[in-house]
This record gives sequence, C-alpha cells and structure tokens, in this order.
Amino acid sequence: MFKKKYICIFLSIIVLGVVLIGLNKSTLIDKFDRKYLIIQDELILKDKHYIKLVENLSATELGKQIGVTDQGHQVFEIKGQDSNDWICVRDDNVEFIYRNRDIPFLTIERFKTDKIIVKNETISGGERKTIIEQNAIDKILADLTDKNLSNQPESIDMSKKVNLYSEAFPGLCFTLYYFHDNKSNTCFLYDYSTEDIWVIGGELLKQLL
Repeated sequence: MFKKKYICIFLSIIVLGVVLIGLNKSTLIDKFDRKYLIIQDELILKDKHYIKLVENLSATELGKQIGVTDQGHQVFEIKGQDSNDWICVRDDNVEFIYRNRDIPFLTIERFKTDKIIVKNETISGGERKTIIEQNAIDKILADLTDKNLSNQPESIDMSKKVNLYSEAFPGLCFTLYYFHDNKSNTCFLYDYSTEDIWVIGGELLKQLL
C-alpha cells in the first residue's frame, strides 16, 4: 500500500510536469505574432521560405528573439544579418541556421574569409591560433578545389577545428577540420557536412608552428 501511494504521487508529478511544459510552450507561442511553420527542413512565414542549413555553418552571436515555430522553438535574429535572409532556430539549446531560399547558397569562396581561428579541442581549455594575414588565409583556402579532393587519410596524427570568419557575413561562422598525416607528411581540410576532404599545402601547418 505504501509503495502504491508513492508510485501514484510520482506518476502524478510526471503528468503535471508534461502538462506544464505543454502550457509553457503554448504561452510562448501565443506571445509572438511571428509564428513560423516547420515543414520537413523548411521554415515558412507567410511568403518567406527558409531552408535548414548543414551543421558546418553556425551563428557567432544572436540578436533578439523575433518569433516562435508552431512547435514552440525560439526563432532569433543573427547579429549583423538581415532576418529576411538569415535566422537561427533554438530547439532545446541546440541552434540551427536557416537561409531564405531566395538568396544564393553561401559557399566558402563567397564567404570571403578574413580571419581563421584554429582550435585544438583535445587540450583542456582549448589551445587557439588566430590567423588574420590575408595572404596566408588565401593560400590555405586556395587548395579547396576539385582537383585536390582526396580520400580519407590512412592515419591522422593531428586534428584541429578550423573556424572561418568574415566581415562580409558578420554573425556567421564556417567550420572545417584540419588533419595531418605524419606518415605521408600530408595536410588535409575536411568539410563534415559534404564529407569533402582536400589535400592542402603546408601553409596552415606553418601558421600553427
């Protein structure tokens, strides 16, 4: 009898929590006039259609919340970007970038990178290297061409996160990964969204030394 009583109380708390979460989402949705519909990987607001982007593009800084989705997710401005073109959706503290389908796809070439931050995530605290010399940046990215596409390296002795930034697209960041194979003394850049991997020259390694 004692156990049944506490099991009932426990189940009641769970049900109450689910109800409160539902009420909170309903309140959040009612608070905003802008309500975006989620249909597969698109957000729709009246005549605007936004496409969910791959995970290698992220927001560096969000602006104000401008709306919600029909499922209660928060929709934010991206600082430095027009919300008619770019928005960010937060779902359980995970953020996703959406692009208006009427604007061109953003390639690394169009991004016009003017700063690279390389981070070693295997070291506590995150060792960082910032590259702002444009000539060095251009040399690093010049090798991201079809002729330099490669298979996955046989071995990886170094792996670092490479974040690209641009004053032309403030508030956005491209992420690639840098690999180095000591056996062949070869450097690679990897785009995990497309699974493209390029053999690159030694400029990035030179900047990290």
